[in-house]
Amino acid sequence: SPVVHNGKVYFGSTDKNFYALNAATGEQAWSFTADEAIHSSPVINNGKIFFGTWGSKLFALNVETGSEIWRYQGGTDPTNFAMQGITAAPVTDNNNVYVGARDGFMYALGQNDGALVWRYDAANSWVLASAVLDDRNIYIATSDTGLFLALDKQTGLEKYRADTRLWSYATPVLVQNRYAFVATMAGELYGFDKNTGKKIWYYQTPEGRADINDIVDGKTGKLRNEKLFAPEMQVQAGVELVKSLGAFIASPIWADNKLIAVTATGEILVFED
Repeated sequence: SPVVHNGKVYFGSTDKNFYALNAATGEQAWSFTADEAIHSSPVINNGKIFFGTWGSKLFALNVETGSEIWRYQGGTDPTNFAMQGITAAPVTDNNNVYVGARDGFMYALGQNDGALVWRYDAANSWVLASAVLDDRNIYIATSDTGLFLALDKQTGLEKYRADTRLWSYATPVLVQNRYAFVATMAGELYGFDKNTGKKIWYYQTPEGRADINDIVDGKTGKLRNEKLFAPEMQVQAGVELVKSLGAFIASPIWADNKLIAVTATGEILVFED
């Protein structure tokens, strides 16, 4: 997704370039060539723009000129290319920039120099969704391990974990400084007390409950790998089976005291406070 700031629109491209355009005319102000394709949405703070690449690099550029300030190299996987890439949008506070990666780690880096402040080991689970912050903690959702996690912003130490059972590719939503809503690819929505991690609300789509392809283990809530990753199953076909659960791929939003979520089967769901 692009970001608009001070009359310019900023976005990355699969052609490995990051662009700044005049928002009114579309005229190019500058471009920067990165190492690999850019699927990470950018974030701007303190005169810098931050984004990740499929080469597992996080870049910080001068937002006005496009000149590189620093880059940080995350983990790479030169054999299979499965455990590399930063596709999540970074988030920032006054001091650090935070981003999850497909290498199985969550990173906190100093905004000024890109120095590693801490990294959290997500146990080989991709962290594809953007994190959310409050004044003390950072909240993330994981894919393979199916967890919602609260980490201390300063140290990266885990405060609590809650089991969401299945992949989460959507960014969590914090509401009223009390609730955290998390969406999963099984068509599930969880509401947690963000201070304790206690589950206080739950919803699943009718498609997820029906699971007509029988790809979710009814006891564990986990995917049946023997079906999803069977030798004759193409990857895209497996993804389509997961989407048939009414999966939440897009991140929910909170607006006008309502939780709004969109499913992969084409429905908009609205929940009132």
